[in-house]
Amino acid sequence: MVEKAYKFRFYPTPEQESLLRRTLGCVRLIYNKALAARTTAWYENKERVSYKQTSAMLTSWKKQEDLDFLTEVSSVPLQQSLRHLQTAFTNFFSGRAKYPNFKKKRNGGSAEFTKAAFKWKDGQVSLAKCAEPLPIRWSRQLPPGCVPSTITVKLEPSGRWSVSLRVNDTRDLKLKPIKKQVGVDLGIASLLTTSDGEKVANPKNLQKLHKKLRLAQKSLDRKPDKKSNNYYKARLRVAKIHAHIKDSRLDYTHKLTTQLIRENQTIVVEDLAVKNMVKNHKLARAINDANWGELVRQLEYKAEWYGRELIKIDRYFPSSKRCSNCGHIVEKLPLNIREWECPECGSHHDRDVNASINILRMGTRVGERRKGTPTKKAAGLAVSVCGATVRPEESKSRQAGAMKQKAPTSDTTVAGELTEMFRISQSIRFWGASNLAQQGGIAVLSEKCQQECQEIVNYYLENARILREGLEAFGLTCFGGTNNPYIWVKGAEGMSSWDVFNQLLFKAGIVGVPGSLFGSSGEGFLRLSTLGRREDMEKARCILMGFAARLD
Repeated sequence: MVEKAYKFRFYPTPEQESLLRRTLGCVRLIYNKALAARTTAWYENKERVSYKQTSAMLTSWKKQEDLDFLTEVSSVPLQQSLRHLQTAFTNFFSGRAKYPNFKKKRNGGSAEFTKAAFKWKDGQVSLAKCAEPLPIRWSRQLPPGCVPSTITVKLEPSGRWSVSLRVNDTRDLKLKPIKKQVGVDLGIASLLTTSDGEKVANPKNLQKLHKKLRLAQKSLDRKPDKKSNNYYKARLRVAKIHAHIKDSRLDYTHKLTTQLIRENQTIVVEDLAVKNMVKNHKLARAINDANWGELVRQLEYKAEWYGRELIKIDRYFPSSKRCSNCGHIVEKLPLNIREWECPECGSHHDRDVNASINILRMGTRVGERRKGTPTKKAAGLAVSVCGATVRPEESKSRQAGAMKQKAPTSDTTVAGELTEMFRISQSIRFWGASNLAQQGGIAVLSEKCQQECQEIVNYYLENARILREGLEAFGLTCFGGTNNPYIWVKGAEGMSSWDVFNQLLFKAGIVGVPGSLFGSSGEGFLRLSTLGRREDMEKARCILMGFAARLD
């Protein structure tokens, strides 16, 4: 079973549009009020507001005279907006997203309706408090027997209305397995290059409409009154151009990824950090226009749907600099060099084709490791360690390798594979500590080094004594810090680990690790480390003792 969302355009009647616009406004208002309440509670009182508390706030807001219009729309989208806010905070605290932002009217908006707030009958959708079904333009039919579980109505900045129907597709979408594998190198000049030597052109959707967009934005900038009809019309023109660019880009990406999934069993790509790459302001526009992140995202879920395999290799793998024939890695290869010759074997390479071949080869190794099947390299190493000679199945001449680039197959072993096998076998021939590590171990056991080690230990133990003195003056119970550099601080009765964490952070500027992160036995404790500078420990002690003196 696959969860899918089907998106359609719809054209509401004037009555429906009026109700939906009021619904979107109420959803935006509730979201912003709840976000403001949670932000204020934290910065003013250091309190965290939960979803349950915001839900109680919504009930009280509906009873206020100045907010009585909230009862004119369905309550389900309002409640869903609070759930979306809770999800936004969950993503923020887990490090997956930034702090939630306030929603703006000019960005349109969306409202989510669960089963309690809509009716599905005879292939038509009727929302709560709407007298008529939504006039949806059905560009395609839903899978047989599928009933929407959630419906999301969205107003785009360009003024278009769309509806998304979330359904559970019970069909078996798996495609017939094939043997073809492909490595994909993403680029700007060509959107992608495959290990078969095929290059897919970059449509450059933004570049095609850049002049038109620039003129529309200039016209918008000349409108001083943001409340005038002329400003609204100019803003709408800009939004429609952006929507055109977005639609063209998304349509092209969908067609390309579907073709790749249907024609290949295994697809290998690089795990690119697109967010970091766009920090290069010279290439940021071109990278965003190429839509790499969305392309890889579509490959991920389509591979899961259709029974294909997508492999991501490390972004730091030198796919472009590495010769796909002999394995030699050149030191520098600027972006303006599109073709180059290997100084070791003399092979002539197209930069992108060479990179895609290397990507496929590395991805094949990663895939074999996942499946637990021994690679040729692993088998060769096993023989080498036993004292025998690594022998290739079939040799490949330098001249033949320079004539044509092609992906490695199961019955050929390129010179680069042999080079890599020999390098690793020599590295592990003596399976033990290196000479440098052995000499370091001997040095540690010497009398002089033992004395230096003891001085380091004494330094950190003194740090622990200094910090512990301040903590005890502050009125906290301390454990440890006598024979180790870690101090466990126990809060007052009833205080959780995070309460102790907040107390020391906001009153003394000291950061530790809440004991609850180590398990249930650590609840109520905070672990502090004294593996730092002496000046920091003395400063912390002064702050703690000064605060304690003010309390006295």
